[in-house]
Amino acid sequence: MMAAAIGMIIVALALMIFCVAVMWKVFCKAGEPGWASLIPFYNLYVMTRITWGRGWLFIFGFLPLGNLIFAIFTMIKLAKVFGKKGGFACGLIFLSIVFLPILAFGKAEYTGPDPEKSTGVIIASAITGGIGIILLVLEVIAVVALGLFAVSDLTVQQTQDAVISQEVPEETQEEPDVKEEEGVQREYEGTPIEGYEDFETVSLDGYQWVTDVTLFKAGKNTVTESTATSAKDGIELKAGFTLLAADEMIEQRISAEVQNIRKTLESQAGIYTDITVGEMVAEDGFVMQQLICNQIGADGVAYPCTEIIQVQLMEDREILVSSVSLNTSQATENTERLFTQACELYGIAFQLRSAIDRSGQKNVRFTFRKDFVTL
Repeated sequence: MMAAAIGMIIVALALMIFCVAVMWKVFCKAGEPGWASLIPFYNLYVMTRITWGRGWLFIFGFLPLGNLIFAIFTMIKLAKVFGKKGGFACGLIFLSIVFLPILAFGKAEYTGPDPEKSTGVIIASAITGGIGIILLVLEVIAVVALGLFAVSDLTVQQTQDAVISQEVPEETQEEPDVKEEEGVQREYEGTPIEGYEDFETVSLDGYQWVTDVTLFKAGKNTVTESTATSAKDGIELKAGFTLLAADEMIEQRISAEVQNIRKTLESQAGIYTDITVGEMVAEDGFVMQQLICNQIGADGVAYPCTEIIQVQLMEDREILVSSVSLNTSQATENTERLFTQACELYGIAFQLRSAIDRSGQKNVRFTFRKDFVTL
């Protein structure tokens, strides 16, 4: 590749030197200094003087379209002033790379400028050049007009978009921006609850609402800007703000939450059995539902588990989703007392019933009552 590139450069330089030598020789044969062929614009003036006898005519070489006519007749006159005929003139027009060297290094002698005025050619070049100038001006005007129209159309579109964004109907407004700190754990200082020494409250910041939720005072707690979880002695408390989808009801949301939990449990059929979803309990702006199952422990014992989910509508589509869950496989001597108090604090009327089965195992039965107090 490098050798080919170097070869092309050498050929291009050689060709350029050859062309310079050809034009230098032509100028010298016409009695003009060879260096004049090297100076831009001046070389056109000299060439026009050699062929037409009037150097100022070179300005026709700058007229749009008209310069083509002028260049063709300049080649015709160049052949004529060196004593050549029409065939050679055609060669200069279509194969100048071949016929110019013949003219320069051949025996042709310069006979002086062509005495023929060629007034018709000059007029034709001028008229054609005038038309070319008009077309060029029209093209520039069209380009400028199109540019201005595009800018104007873009401005109008941006203005319309701005107006539309300000006038979006309430039902199609965009979702509120999610908080930047959502999901990022933060430090917090809990507030004690009188009469419940094992619990505390923490403030959660929703999209439009701020509320206090209950956590264990010495539990495994995780708190972010809008969510909180707390676990202790087989009990887990969860709460968090979120939004309903457009046209979604809180009953639909809690059903979706419960079904997702159920599918997760059913996917682990060897671990969770007897999965049951309780009846949905609803009041104005508040719904609650319970899910019960057994977890098969490593010892082969079926440990009863439950999760009670609440969804409370705050305002517009903002909701607070909270839950209290119990896994008796992790229960301690404090679990029953803590679970009962957690249900009280979360407004859940709940009963634990114990019974001894035939094998002597203590089974826990959950009874979820419909009478409850909302948050």
